[in-house]
Amino acid sequence: MMYYFIILFFTIITIDCQPLDEIVECNHIDLSQYKLDIMNIREQEQLAKEILNEYDKNLTTLAYITSSAEFETHLYLNDTSKKRKTDKYYETYRDCLKTIAVVGRQFKNLMHQNSSLRWLLIRTQAIGDAAQNDTTIKSDIQKLKTRIKDIYHRKFTWNNTKIGIDEVQEILGTLNSPNDLLSLWNATYDVAAPMRDDYSVLIALQNQQAKQNRTSAVTHSHI
Repeated sequence: MMYYFIILFFTIITIDCQPLDEIVECNHIDLSQYKLDIMNIREQEQLAKEILNEYDKNLTTLAYITSSAEFETHLYLNDTSKKRKTDKYYETYRDCLKTIAVVGRQFKNLMHQNSSLRWLLIRTQAIGDAAQNDTTIKSDIQKLKTRIKDIYHRKFTWNNTKIGIDEVQEILGTLNSPNDLLSLWNATYDVAAPMRDDYSVLIALQNQQAKQNRTSAVTHSHI
């Protein structure tokens, strides 16, 4: 048992997510064999808990940053740098999820006696698997993106002129009359109202997914 436990730890990589040029990256750090050899089982279990807690924390942080980048992408649809940044976040997020799912399965097969550690393993695995496989929520989010984009590009009439939301900022800079400023602001606010509602639904979906993942992890930990 000790032999397999040490070999397992030697192959495990931890996730250390940190901003680098405004892009989150997961740095892979190998655990040294020497460090594991001088640890007893209790110390190894504690190290496993620390690793999994880092997975949990960094995954949550990465999910938040990815959502924020997605939000900015839809605010600035013509800014290709925002799109590239969001794509990079998603790529990193998927890589982290895959790593967590694999590590969770490895630990689950070898650690049956420590209930606390087993709960952490199943929890991280559930988060990773659910985020990769929940196609219903992915589909709903994609529909929200499409609606938000349509609203953003939709033309509306102001002062006998057809304009889009993306043109409002430029027009505001040319207006001198307070009445015109207020009129344009109110018109834009009404047009963008459905988009704000869609963002609220998007946030609710993400919260729902997180809650389902947590609930699933707790449920399976008692099986």
